[in-house]
Amino acid sequence: MTFLLSLEELNEFQKKESIMAAWSEMDQPMKNFVFLKLLTGSFRVNVPQNLIVKALAD
Repeated sequence: MTFLLSLEELNEFQKKESIMAAWSEMDQPMKNFVFLKLLTGSFRVNVPQNLIVKALAD
């Protein structure tokens, strides 16, 4: 989450570079899936945010 929040301070080029670098470091497809969902904000509608955070923490 800290990574995503840090993107706010970057310009578009820096955001793209940071996201591409993070994506290439991930070694499991599920990590890529969750990362994409966090970036796009496309978790299921009506799922409480605290439930998502708890599931990711587990």
